[in-house]
Amino acid sequence: MKLFAPSYYKNFKCIADKCRHSCCVDWEISVDGRSLERYRSSDISLKGEILSEISETDDGSIFKMRSDGRCPFLNSDGLCRIIMECGEEYLCDICALHPRFYNYFSSHAEVGLGMVCEEAARIILEGDGELLLECIGEADAAESVSPDMCLSERKEIISILETDLPISEKIKLIEQRYNVSTDVHSFDEWKQLFSELEILDEKWSSLVKKSIEGELTIAEERPFERFISYLTYRHIPRSESYDNLRAVVGFILLSYRMVRAIYCSGEERTPESLTETVRLYSSEIEYCEENVSSLIFEFESVL
Repeated sequence: MKLFAPSYYKNFKCIADKCRHSCCVDWEISVDGRSLERYRSSDISLKGEILSEISETDDGSIFKMRSDGRCPFLNSDGLCRIIMECGEEYLCDICALHPRFYNYFSSHAEVGLGMVCEEAARIILEGDGELLLECIGEADAAESVSPDMCLSERKEIISILETDLPISEKIKLIEQRYNVSTDVHSFDEWKQLFSELEILDEKWSSLVKKSIEGELTIAEERPFERFISYLTYRHIPRSESYDNLRAVVGFILLSYRMVRAIYCSGEERTPESLTETVRLYSSEIEYCEENVSSLIFEFESVL
């Protein structure tokens, strides 16, 4: 089947040692079975070292991270020794694919970039124009596919985001279409709920606690529209039914509301501060299935 990606996808390239939030630090790195077998059967120079740095857990094979949270193959310059000494083809799947995500439909597959990566977040927020999809190759079929209705509903949301209306009016139109609103809780109640979710970085807790809702200038609106568009592209296809889709829309609008509040409460309101806020939100919320499910449930419970 054909594989499609947003037009900005081709602009992404890992910035490696220039990254301030390396995915090779403080993340559990799983080693898939195919890569493990490749390491065992290869004659690469790092074979012995690689195998000695893999441990077996109840959930599978993982690399043994250092006491400082760094991958054992991340050198002092922030570069991957496996790539440098063996080649990219010897990366395990999770390292080769990050920060990409995939969604599958009956007719085609889609790939995107997750905003947990600071470079991906920058590319998406600083982009311009409509969300256009381009065919970039072929993809293997998947056993689980998204309902086709997700495509038409996603297209409707993105078409609203691409109108010339102020962002506040766009939000109202989306709320009206799906009969969902973040006003099911007050902002203080949402802050309390966020503080009760699983937390990885105490910096996030501090930002949530001091966040106060504010308004955006016209110049600031466009990056936020791209943020909502990204969330729509990524999460709407994961809806299981129309009612679940409505709850996912609520989660998307809540994500915008919380990120906007944190951004507006910051000492600096710059493109760089927004990129960091979005990256942190993605790390704390988007990349934790339990947190996403908890927030979506808050909308499902009132639909």
